[in-house]
Formats: sequence, C-alpha cells, structure tokens
Amino acid sequence: MMHIQFELDSQHAERMSCLQATWQKPLHEVVARLIDMGCTMEPENAARLTAFASEAVLRRDWDTPEEDAAWAHL
Repeated sequence: MMHIQFELDSQHAERMSCLQATWQKPLHEVVARLIDMGCTMEPENAARLTAFASEAVLRRDWDTPEEDAAWAHL
C-alpha cells in the first residue's frame, strides 16, 4: 500500500471532481484508475493523449480577447 498526498491547482481539481462525478467513485479509486490507464496505454495512444492535453492548455492560454486583438490584423 502507498500513501499519496498532493495538491492540485484549481483547473486540475475541477477536472478531478468531474471525473469523480462521472465515474461515481471515491477519489482514491479515480486516481488508481488513471494510473492503470496510463500504465496500459499503447505508445501511439499516449501521444494522442499528450496532444489532447496540450490542446487544452494552449486553448486556455491563447483563446483570450487579448490574443484575438493581437492577431486581428492578419
């Protein structure tokens, strides 16, 4: 058995809560399921997951009124 203690930023805490609600499992089972998914993932699927996660980060950083204004001349 392993004891894990961690702190999530607000975005990841919200995502974790969403997974917990979707899967209707206690937090420790959600974390265990995510670990299982990561360990059994084929390399090509891991690459897709990385790309998908990166897309969300880029969208958060770039999908802003300031960015729209900066690129409006193009």
